[in-house]
Amino acid sequence: MCPILSDLLTGEKFEQLKSSQKFANSNNRIRYWNNAQKELRSKLAKDNNALLKNYKILTQIMAGQSAGVIVNKEYLRGMGFSYVIFNNWDQYAGKSYPCVYDFFIIPVDNYTVNIIRK
Repeated sequence: MCPILSDLLTGEKFEQLKSSQKFANSNNRIRYWNNAQKELRSKLAKDNNALLKNYKILTQIMAGQSAGVIVNKEYLRGMGFSYVIFNNWDQYAGKSYPCVYDFFIIPVDNYTVNIIRK
């Protein structure tokens, strides 16, 4: 005799045919996981959009540059750069600095930063 379970998405009762079965049918399983991923993507969208915007700004500034570029912080702010979001910290010359993907953001003084591609 198969146990009776409740579908995780709809709550409908069904007979569990496999020990790993949690849904009444495959459509419910697909909808459940699609909804979960959609919710996760919407939570991450704000941060991912800000990171992408920062990356595009840094790519534009570094176009054609092989070495680092020293830029005024206000210039970056004016372009829409956000100083509060980075995706990692990495070592450069023995110190840790914030990074936006493959760009180091190294403070030079209170008004300028050095942007270096990894």
